[in-house]
Amino acid sequence: MAEDADNKSTDLPGVRPSGANGLSGSLVGQSQLEGLPIFAHREAILEHVRTYRVTHIQGETGCGKSTQVPKYVMEDAMNHGEEPKIVVTQPRRMAAVSLARRCAAELGEELGKTVGYKISGDSVSGKLCFATTGFLLQVLVNQPEEFGTYSHIILDEVHERSVDADLLTMLLRLLMQCYIKVKLIVMSATLQAEVFARYFASLEGRYLDQGAGEALPVKPLFVGVRTFPVDVIFLDELEAHFQIAGGQARHGLEIALEGFSKGSKAKGKSKGKKGDRGIDGAASGFLRSEPKLVEGLDWVCKELVQQMAQDKCTLVVFLPGIADITAFYETLSPLESREQGRGLALRIFAMHSMIPREEQEEVFRPPPAGTCHVVLASNVAESSLTLPSVSGVIDMSLRRSLEYDPRRLISCLVTTWCSQSSCKQRSGRAGRTMPGRAVRMVTRAFFEDEMIEFDPPDMLSAPLTKLFLQAKQLCIKLKHIQEKGIIPKGIDVQLTSPTVLLKQLVSPPATELVEAAITELSDVGAVDSNHEEALITPLGHICMALPCELRLCRLIYFGLMLNCAPDAIAMVAAITAADPFAAPTLLLLKDEREYCRKLERSFDARLRCDAGRHSEPLMLRELFMHWVDAGAPRGKAMGPFSRTWNVVPKKLEAVATEAVDLSTRLLKLLKPGTLGHISVQHFLATMCFKVDPREEITTCNFPSDSVYSKLFCQDIKLMRALLALSFSDQLLFHLKPRWDASCGKKRKEEQMVARMAEQKLDYSGTVCIMQPPTKLRDKGDEDATQENIQRLCQALCGEAAKRTFWDDWEKVLYLDFVGKKKGGPDKARQGPESILNDALPQVHRCHQFSAGRWRFNVECLLQAGGSESEEVLEIVRPIQPFLITWDVLQRSERSEGEELIKKPGKVQAMPDWRNPLGFACDVRPELTPAREHLAVCASIQGLESGQTALVAGVTVLGMNYFPFLLPTLDPGRWKLQWGFNGQTHEIHAVRLLHMEIQLPPETITGEVLRKSNILRTKIREALLPADVSKGGKGSNASAAVFLNIPDMRREMADFLDEIWDEPYPVRQAKRISWGHGAEDACEARERLPQLRPLEDTLCEVNEVRLTKKQIKEQNKALLAMQQKEAARRPPAEPPEYVKKSELKVGDRASLTVKYGDHKGQYAVRIVGIEEKGLKIQHEKDGYEEVVKQRDIKSGKLSIHAAYCNSDCACFALILIESDPSWLMAAALPALDQVV
Repeated sequence: MAEDADNKSTDLPGVRPSGANGLSGSLVGQSQLEGLPIFAHREAILEHVRTYRVTHIQGETGCGKSTQVPKYVMEDAMNHGEEPKIVVTQPRRMAAVSLARRCAAELGEELGKTVGYKISGDSVSGKLCFATTGFLLQVLVNQPEEFGTYSHIILDEVHERSVDADLLTMLLRLLMQCYIKVKLIVMSATLQAEVFARYFASLEGRYLDQGAGEALPVKPLFVGVRTFPVDVIFLDELEAHFQIAGGQARHGLEIALEGFSKGSKAKGKSKGKKGDRGIDGAASGFLRSEPKLVEGLDWVCKELVQQMAQDKCTLVVFLPGIADITAFYETLSPLESREQGRGLALRIFAMHSMIPREEQEEVFRPPPAGTCHVVLASNVAESSLTLPSVSGVIDMSLRRSLEYDPRRLISCLVTTWCSQSSCKQRSGRAGRTMPGRAVRMVTRAFFEDEMIEFDPPDMLSAPLTKLFLQAKQLCIKLKHIQEKGIIPKGIDVQLTSPTVLLKQLVSPPATELVEAAITELSDVGAVDSNHEEALITPLGHICMALPCELRLCRLIYFGLMLNCAPDAIAMVAAITAADPFAAPTLLLLKDEREYCRKLERSFDARLRCDAGRHSEPLMLRELFMHWVDAGAPRGKAMGPFSRTWNVVPKKLEAVATEAVDLSTRLLKLLKPGTLGHISVQHFLATMCFKVDPREEITTCNFPSDSVYSKLFCQDIKLMRALLALSFSDQLLFHLKPRWDASCGKKRKEEQMVARMAEQKLDYSGTVCIMQPPTKLRDKGDEDATQENIQRLCQALCGEAAKRTFWDDWEKVLYLDFVGKKKGGPDKARQGPESILNDALPQVHRCHQFSAGRWRFNVECLLQAGGSESEEVLEIVRPIQPFLITWDVLQRSERSEGEELIKKPGKVQAMPDWRNPLGFACDVRPELTPAREHLAVCASIQGLESGQTALVAGVTVLGMNYFPFLLPTLDPGRWKLQWGFNGQTHEIHAVRLLHMEIQLPPETITGEVLRKSNILRTKIREALLPADVSKGGKGSNASAAVFLNIPDMRREMADFLDEIWDEPYPVRQAKRISWGHGAEDACEARERLPQLRPLEDTLCEVNEVRLTKKQIKEQNKALLAMQQKEAARRPPAEPPEYVKKSELKVGDRASLTVKYGDHKGQYAVRIVGIEEKGLKIQHEKDGYEEVVKQRDIKSGKLSIHAAYCNSDCACFALILIESDPSWLMAAALPALDQVV
């Protein structure tokens, strides 16, 4: 059924699952189909369809409308001698495929004979075709004449009111005036009958010959399911039906009722209070009460669950988001450990789009005897999923949704009150199979008087960038069919501009949203100016063709220009799809130790793919490259690969599906034989697909040659430049992280660094817990306190700390997972392309345990007073003094004259906590001031508090890479200014809006600006609208043309030669004079003004200096000379103990430490033999050190050479001390073989 579909299909195009080409299992019996509620209305539906052009059908989830109505219409048309061609739209890919299979099975036919489906990247023909809303919209926007070939069009699930659905509805109404024989059927679970009836009323008058001006609205047909009675109880009626005991539940009920009292008129933003359990306050401005969960409401829910639970039934608790689900789960989870009255056991489940359905299959099975399921769900369970035996619903009447901010041009995740129809839809989950009860956690007066009747359509709050492009393209296409005479003369079709066309929508968008869409399209380069008359650029055509965000389309476009298309497509596919790595959660894993082990495996896989680059797109690209190197396995063959890289097979296949879809769409835009077309074809072949001459995708064998190994770029510097070019308007900065103590009072981070130095704690291996729980302390026994702390460490990251320190004065607990202070950066952890010197994995895992929450609970067995007890500790999220904190550079509020009227507040960026960037540190205590950093990201999603934002696809860039932004940076939008050193007249700083950025010396020079302007000119010429097949610049006459993608590799290579690989320390200038970064736009409607040349006229420096390229060549020559001299020198004589031990490079050994805090035995490997002694590497953390002769002689250290005979499974240890003749054998059998 459509209601059981997920958002994305994990089936790869061209690969038919079992049953797809035959019958999908056993056929559904006729008696079973006649038992559906829709069957009783069959004749009424068909009579209405024959009489009217538009039919409205309203039926609740489960009535059978999605599968039966299309078959009814097809069978009736064929019985009347007609040859029907029917298309049924679905909002999701998986829904379209699953419904097609279901209908084919009910007809007893193979898929493709009568029933088919069409989704992006895959299609099966049939006279009854299921398609996604977006697919049909794309077909009709580019080929409006195709509409006349259909006999019936069925719009399903129109109540979701997505942007694509509303645009398709408008387009259908417009085309139905041209093709009078096509009929439309609109189906929904909660249809806004009056709205759609009025919208299509004019079609009925013309169809029934009642005159063009007469409107004849048609009432909808209701085909609802047979239901049992459901008692609806509101917040102010709880005490009449339930017993709410004292304590936290009573307190929560009183606070909630107080918020809905008539005298309460709270408005504005709430910063959240203690007890909100990680739930942000809402920026509602909505009616009387703020939409948020108040303190204690989870305890009220706990009381209700215990009293509403029934045997073999399900309770559904509707909550806004994942943070609220987690908070309520912690409150309700103790109920699982004890049986309720009448011997009833409770099972708590969480349901959210972030939790894969395959990991929660049990919740979809009927509860067994003696059990009641309690499901904590977001609005995903409102209409998309069907749960068995629901007897009760607890509805918080809240939802989290994205709202677009046209001032800042970003989407914000906000909590709002649900509509009345949404609440009724949730209550309808109960009463399907038995009488039920629904509790709404709002007062009856608030529900009836204040809550809106229907949810507003996405058109009123979503970004309209893609919509504007489609409307502009539609205007061009409709003008063509108007010129052909297809549109009758008596029909008034307004095609003057996209804005006029958009006013014909069911719910026209606000003017400011349309203007914001044009501004954003102009900033990105999808249109050539910031005006409604702007022309669509080649990048704009790619944006229309690809189902991804604008900046991801720009990444693919620049990837084509740099001949890195496979890299760009892989990164875009992985960013667009769900995270392919396994992500454990305590909502599914009941055992915290198992959760800790899976966290370690997941982070280790992410760390290996990241390779120290600190870039989420490059991390996902690396995973994709490993998958291709493994032969692009799928299905059961994915098993070994998924275990090695700790990925979820279905999620990785979804990434591959996305990559195939993007590649096939892109091939239609590229001219065959060009460099980009060839590379995309090869990339598609590595995923075992190809496009045949009919432009249909088919399977092929994995390439046997080595072409696939050369597809991906190995130049990480070029990859960083590509990402910076694409995301140059989404910037993150880490500025002024630490300053000199002479500047005044030390910050908290500086105090921590000083305390770590005093206690000789390792900077990279130490994590700090603020306000540690006092339960850890056993005042009478210090050993018990240390044992409790170590148990907490084991619970957090699965490993004991080597040293701990409790700072009573500052109330900070230091956990050191290394124990020995090591000097210098850890090169093994950094990697060859590292920018940050990150902390140890144990530090990251302590942070990951919190799952992104500020406060979280940890179950721990503690010692106190000589006894042990299980305690729940509340922990504040761990911190690290060298933690990188990112600030978002956001657009300022402007007046009509585009002058700054208000400096924007600071917005802290929150990367994905599961990745290495989620707790990235730059551990360089020797640098003062500390190094500042720059980053770009693929998307920014604001939160309702206004002070934080979720960022995805983050890539860290050092300040030496700031020039990467210059080829696409808009100097007008960001008010770019150069800061000149008053003494040397060099560019010493950059100002973007309100933010001043100090740059390392020689970062931006005249040569850098000259070459960046060459790139800007190249990109500007490439983006000027043009048609290869028809006309020259600016014609925009045809959509079915090949894009001309110029080659930019040579210009980029020259530009990269001017960029330093390592940043020099920043020197503070005594005086800085500011100058404009670029001249103002010359014309009011200049084309692509954001790419006008930067100001590159700089004062000449008197001092004669080498260019960066010359300095790099000089450094390479110097390094080669040093290596040659080192090779000529005779090898140094190692110490005596090394000669006697006969140890060689590569041997495994065991190091014994006999003094200090680090006594014990350590597994090591010999990595080198030096003049001072053996150079060893610890196998546990990769730390390298040299075992010196004096330590061996003094008896402080000893090293054991470990030999292993795999055939006889025995070993021997040779201990080299002051008396190397001492031999200790640990396996007496076969000792002679070992020796």
